[in-house]
Amino acid sequence: MRTAQPTGGSTQRAALYAVGMNGDRDGLRLLRAHAPVVRARANWWLRLPAEASAGAAL
Repeated sequence: MRTAQPTGGSTQRAALYAVGMNGDRDGLRLLRAHAPVVRARANWWLRLPAEASAGAAL
């Protein structure tokens, strides 16, 4: 029996969301540099004011 495995794209999006919600700016920069597929989304998170991501983490 095969178990469902997330696709590379969905895994990257999930990781990006988790890193963004955590306010991990270094992690976002790393994802942006090494995963061109999520570059635009990483840039969006990086443009958010720090207060916005801090509030989301609460």
